Amino acid sequence: MAAYLSSELNARVSIDHISIRFVRSIVLKGFYVEDRHGDTLIYTEELNLLIDDISTSKKILDVSALILKNGEFNLVQYKGEKHDNLFFISEYFSSTDTSSKNAPWKIKIKKLSLNNFSFKNEIEDDSTTEKGVNFSHLHVKNINGTFSDFTNENDSLFLNISKLAFSEKSGFQVNEFTAKANLSSNEIRLKNLIIR
Repeated sequence: MAAYLSSELNARVSIDHISIRFVRSIVLKGFYVEDRHGDTLIYTEELNLLIDDISTSKKILDVSALILKNGEFNLVQYKGEKHDNLFFISEYFSSTDTSSKNAPWKIKIKKLSLNNFSFKNEIEDDSTTEKGVNFSHLHVKNINGTFSDFTNENDSLFLNISKLAFSEKSGFQVNEFTAKANLSSNEIRLKNLIIR
C-alpha cells in the first residue's frame, strides 16, 4: 500500500503496521507522508478508517469515520514557490484523467475526529512579525474535536464542528468550539455557536 501511494504521489509514504477487519475497518500505525522537499507533510501514530463502501475497480472509498491520533500536519509554502506543499496531492485527486489506469480515487469522509493533533502553517516568503496569532507562521497544538456532515454546494463547504479545542503558540487558547459552519470564499457563517 505504501509503495503504491509513494509511486502514485511521487513522494515518500510509509506505514509501520496495517490491520484490516473484514474490509470495513482499517487501522494504520505510524502513517507518514513526506512532501516533495523531504519534510513531514502528515504523520499520525494511528489512523482509523471505518468504511461504508470500497471499490477498487471504480476507485471509490466512502468513509463513515476517519480518526487521527497523536500526529501533525505541516502546511508549508516554501520560499519562491507558487503553491504550498499540499498542492501535489490536491492536484492528484482533482485530475481530469478518467482512464481506469490513471483515474484518482474518489474519497468521501462523513466524520473526521482529531485526538492530540498539531497543525503548522508556514509561508516562508512572509516576514511579518505580528503580535498575537500570526496566520503566516501559525502553530496550533493539542487539537481535539470532531468535524462531520460535510457537504459542498458551489464554492461553499457546510460542516458540523463539535467540541473543537486547541492552543496556539501565541498563547491563544480555545477550550470549546461547537457550531454548524458554512465556509465560502467570501464569508464564514456559524450557527448554534458555543465558544469558550
